[in-house]
Amino acid sequence: MQEQLRKKSKLKSRYWHISHWIQKVNYIFILLLLVLTSVAYILFSDNNDERNLFISNQSDIQSMTIYKNVYMSNQSSQTITDLQTIHRIVNQINSAERVKATEIVFEKGPEGLLVFKFMNDASLHIPFFQNSGDVLYKETLIDADLVKWISAAQMR
Repeated sequence: MQEQLRKKSKLKSRYWHISHWIQKVNYIFILLLLVLTSVAYILFSDNNDERNLFISNQSDIQSMTIYKNVYMSNQSSQTITDLQTIHRIVNQINSAERVKATEIVFEKGPEGLLVFKFMNDASLHIPFFQNSGDVLYKETLIDADLVKWISAAQMR
């Protein structure tokens, strides 16, 4: 009788250790799953933290140069120093709709280039399509409709 009780006790103890071990493995698995989910979200999510896409501090801008027909012999350029006009264009780009450019096949690349000059002698080059006014920036196509803004800026 005592022998049977001892065997039952050992068996219960063994089952308890096994179930305790399984419980620990489950906790580790859940923790690992949460970490992997967080990492995947960070890496593959469409972050909207780029709403101020390329210029967050517009007061640092000194000028903007518009280059048209960049890859052709009849290339033209115009430098704009009116900060109000530059800020309108930047705000238009920052607030426009965005699409992943990796999902789009382009017949040809952007023909225009916006070059922003900053007070610290840095510059930022932003390609754009002359016909549509869309901006191509870091694998993102921005439906900025810059045609009217650039035309208005060039009229000044």
